[in-house]
Amino acid sequence: MHNDCDGGQCAACHQQDLERDAARYRWLRARDLDTIDKGGVFAGLTPQNMVLNGEDLDEAIDAAMAES
Repeated sequence: MHNDCDGGQCAACHQQDLERDAARYRWLRARDLDTIDKGGVFAGLTPQNMVLNGEDLDEAIDAAMAES
């Protein structure tokens, strides 16, 4: 939140939130598939117990969003 924000969702704060979410997703999307063995944060698909990244992660998220 910046100094001029009243605590509501002003355009500048909303843009900052979007940029932070996008950066988080890009970081998660780029994670090495070996992260599960090395430890750390990763995205996975159950019940298949698969670690996902890159286009596979994008496709899994798109499919899950389409189902909801």
